[in-house]
Amino acid sequence: KPHKTWDLILSGDEIMGAVYLSKQNEIGLFLFKKYRGRGAGKKALWLLMKKHKKVTRFLANINPKNTPSIIFFKDQGFAHIQNTYELRKRG
Repeated sequence: KPHKTWDLILSGDEIMGAVYLSKQNEIGLFLFKKYRGRGAGKKALWLLMKKHKKVTRFLANINPKNTPSIIFFKDQGFAHIQNTYELRKRG
């Protein structure tokens, strides 16, 4: 179980997306395209952080090419701290 929580984002009985918090306090957020830009992601994010109010530092790992997510998280007060690269030796 790598997650503290994984919740569906609902509008009535309709699934709009999902939001999760990993054990390392990394937030993942997904909304189906037709629900983006309506405030559901912002509400889900803030409800998740409120639910885990004892957490003092949240992270959002975002692909550098995912400009909409970068803008969304920056608008919520998140700051860019790093891009990570890895090389795994073979053999």
